[in-house]
Amino acid sequence: MNKKNNINRELTRLEIDMANKLIDLLNTKPYVTYKELAGYFNLGADHIAHQLGNIDMVCFRLGIPLISANVVNIGTDQPNSEGFIRVLEECKIPLNQYDNVIKKARENEDWSKLAEELRKIYNMCYNKNM
Repeated sequence: MNKKNNINRELTRLEIDMANKLIDLLNTKPYVTYKELAGYFNLGADHIAHQLGNIDMVCFRLGIPLISANVVNIGTDQPNSEGFIRVLEECKIPLNQYDNVIKKARENEDWSKLAEELRKIYNMCYNKNM
């Protein structure tokens, strides 16, 4: 994650597409592996943490669970702890809330607020037909 504050930055088209795909996948299963999500974008599993962190900044801004808690390492069913801790630190969420943040994201079944925000960001930044 960049040293500068990313909470109020907008998303790239890749990040919007990745967030939408993640929402779609979470409608059918409780979590997704980094490898699976990265594969939809022809990226390596180790190349999506930055994008997920930026998507989480939008979640934080909206006051909803951090969606990347539902993207896990194969075999552990846990998010990448180093990257996820950076997101918590940037959001100023105490590290003793790590498990609670994951629990809230896993229990969340409605990502419509994020989906609506993604549409707004896309229309504002990328839809030139408005």
